[in-house]
Amino acid sequence: MWQYGPGFLWEEIEQAWWEYETVGRPDAEQFGLTVTDRGQQVWLREPREVIRSSRR
Repeated sequence: MWQYGPGFLWEEIEQAWWEYETVGRPDAEQFGLTVTDRGQQVWLREPREVIRSSRR
């Protein structure tokens, strides 16, 4: 596998897969999105379990 460009896409894919496995391989129905006038939040299983971006 070769990577080229400003980012390391394969490492991002591996990180996303690891995080998916860590939380128990949830189905799409277990994710939610809350949108307010102050922003949006993606969550897993319930609104208080907000998923934070690992990107800096």
